[in-house]
Amino acid sequence: MKSIEASLPLLLLNSAVLTAYGTFRHRQVSVEEARQLVRANSWDCAIGHDATARLVSMQLGIPCRPARIEVIQQVGQMALVIRLDNRAPSGRDLDESALEQIGYHWAVIERLE
Repeated sequence: MKSIEASLPLLLLNSAVLTAYGTFRHRQVSVEEARQLVRANSWDCAIGHDATARLVSMQLGIPCRPARIEVIQQVGQMALVIRLDNRAPSGRDLDESALEQIGYHWAVIERLE
C-alpha cells in the first residue's frame, strides 16, 4: 500500500473535486484498499455531511467526524473520495440507508504536479 509523504495527510472527501490547478491521477479503489490507506497514513476529514461521515466511519473503521473545511491538495498528496453513484435528490437530508440506496464507490485522487 502506497504511503504519502509524512507531512501530507490523506484527505477524506465526499466529492471528487480538484482543489488546485495541476496534474492529477484519479482511480477507483476497493473498500479494502481504502481501509489500508487510512491505516497507513494520517488523514484529515473534509466531509461536511453527517450521514456521509458516519458511513465513512462504518466502512473504514475510523472515527470520521464531519468537517466543512476548505482544503488545497498539495503536490504528492492523495485524497480518498467516497463518490455517490447518482446525484442526491435536491433539498433532502440523506441518512446512511439513503446513501446505500443511491450507491457509492471509493476513489483516490493524487496530485502529481
